[in-house]
Amino acid sequence: MFKELKYALKKKLKRTYMVQNINLDITKNQKRVLLAYINNSLIMDLGDISKITHTNTLEQAQILKVLINRGYCIDSCHLFDDLAMETIKNKHYDIIIGMGDNFRNACELNPNAKKIIYITEMEPKEAHRREVERLKYYEERHGKLYSTQRSGVYYKVEDFKNLDYGIALGDTDVFKDYDFEIKRIYPSGLKNKEFKFYKKDFKKIKNNFLWFGSHGAIHKGLDLLIDIFSKREDINLHICGLSKEDRKRISIPNRKNIINHGFVNVNSKEYLDIVDKCTFAILPSCAEAMSTAILTSMRQGLIPVVSKDLGFEVMGDLVYILEDYKLDYLNSYIDKLLTIREDELYDLSNRVYLNSNQEFSLEKFTERFEQTIKEIL
Repeated sequence: MFKELKYALKKKLKRTYMVQNINLDITKNQKRVLLAYINNSLIMDLGDISKITHTNTLEQAQILKVLINRGYCIDSCHLFDDLAMETIKNKHYDIIIGMGDNFRNACELNPNAKKIIYITEMEPKEAHRREVERLKYYEERHGKLYSTQRSGVYYKVEDFKNLDYGIALGDTDVFKDYDFEIKRIYPSGLKNKEFKFYKKDFKKIKNNFLWFGSHGAIHKGLDLLIDIFSKREDINLHICGLSKEDRKRISIPNRKNIINHGFVNVNSKEYLDIVDKCTFAILPSCAEAMSTAILTSMRQGLIPVVSKDLGFEVMGDLVYILEDYKLDYLNSYIDKLLTIREDELYDLSNRVYLNSNQEFSLEKFTERFEQTIKEIL
């Protein structure tokens, strides 16, 4: 109990750290920007970025850099920082960028501001529908019905009203019925600086898959993979990032072909050892934007196998798209993947590695975000 309270307090304190007047120049009449997103880059030591475990910390730092370069005076707060509203409600903003409670409330308080929602997930109504559908499918198979974990946490339907623009990190088709303009950019993936691409023994490892996820394992399709892999001996599943809460929901059988590695830092040797054993990174998720876990896996040469509508269709023949999530379909699709020749796997892995390190680097993210801001502000 004490550990849980300590963790909750630490998490709360991490969110209550609003930074005001970034790039303030008293001698100029600057436009004021509120960035309501995460605040990690302003409260963490980024001297060694190899310790960073999620790309959004680095991306937030680059978002600030772009806004600073355009001469804005910026206030930055965590999207769930309740205390920040005490400051926000007494200030005027010309531009509001972000998501969550503080973004929504600031938009209401500043009706004449340019309002830009930063979209890191699928459209909320559709995301909720799909997650409920997955939970019902889990109940059909296991007799347990759980509540949603991810839908409605970061976005609500009302967040998408009276906006000027949206910047989406995933598929934009699901937003076609909204009356604001959507700009799409791609998130980045992490790269282990020690990784060197080489020709793997695909004959030996072509049946090895990596599920690299986080909170919301049923949402992200891990339960489907466990049901499949637990009934087969010819394929192996490596699991990274499964949360403690999800361990209570999903039972991982004690089998040699299902290995739960827990939390693994992308910049660690352990992660490289796992990548070395795997050919595919698989994510039969029901709803999200482009998964940075998949992009990270691709930057280490793993071949992506992902659900449709997550934004990966733009990659053409560099990705395998799952059109369904039912067990029979996934079983058959995995069988199809196992028939790919080793030389084809090497060629595809190499092209995935080269393309992803060019298109999904932090530099490319910065370039795209900067161009988007130039177009809309």
